[in-house]
Amino acid sequence: MFSKEDRQKSLNDISEGSRVYCIISSSPYFSSIEEKGALFISNPAESVFHTQVIIEEKETGEEMYVSSLLAPDEKIEYDYLTNKAYGEGEYVAMAYFNYYQPDENKDGEFNYAGTVSVEILIKIGR
Repeated sequence: MFSKEDRQKSLNDISEGSRVYCIISSSPYFSSIEEKGALFISNPAESVFHTQVIIEEKETGEEMYVSSLLAPDEKIEYDYLTNKAYGEGEYVAMAYFNYYQPDENKDGEFNYAGTVSVEILIKIGR
């Protein structure tokens, strides 16, 4: 029979192994559409997942930014918007963190694990 402490430790281990992290600036700033902006995207070392971040304008659903796949302990501090169709202004957007786990049977391949989203405000210019 498992003690209460053993059961709690087991539950904590399961929870820790499935924890996801979504770290990004809540209001990334770009001085112009042609300049890198302060995104501050991070996939902490504690993460068991790889993550890719896709930012979409909330109103239209149009992609504004797509990151590379970040392994645990990787980050993107500054980067360009991938969609250059935006002018000066503020854009309410959704940042989607897509999580992937390495496929144990296929070297270099990943399996989709889920998505978490957060609302951010993209500022371009001024």
